[in-house]
Amino acid sequence: MAYLRRKKENLRGREDLWRAAAERAERLHADLGQVAVASRRHRPQDPQLSGRSESMVLNGAYLVDPAREEEFAAVLGGYRDRFLDVELTGPWAPYSFTSIDLGAGRAGGVR
Repeated sequence: MAYLRRKKENLRGREDLWRAAAERAERLHADLGQVAVASRRHRPQDPQLSGRSESMVLNGAYLVDPAREEEFAAVLGGYRDRFLDVELTGPWAPYSFTSIDLGAGRAGGVR
């Protein structure tokens, strides 16, 4: 019984850490969205694709005005702690903020 209790407590502890990281990631996304012109959430990458052993909690893309890049980086830096290992890459082409219109009767094109 003691073994099963320890296993259950260990699982509960990991779930609590995951929940805390997810809540912090939600706040991070909201705060970055306040600085960015636009933001998009993408599906978290599988650890095999990201090359990391940890699971990804947030995969976001943010369109940032160059005049606010330092402010954006400062907000991001404020979230580096034991719950989140935050990584900033880019700038990237703004493909996350385009869409394809495949409406009926239209030739369809990229906006």
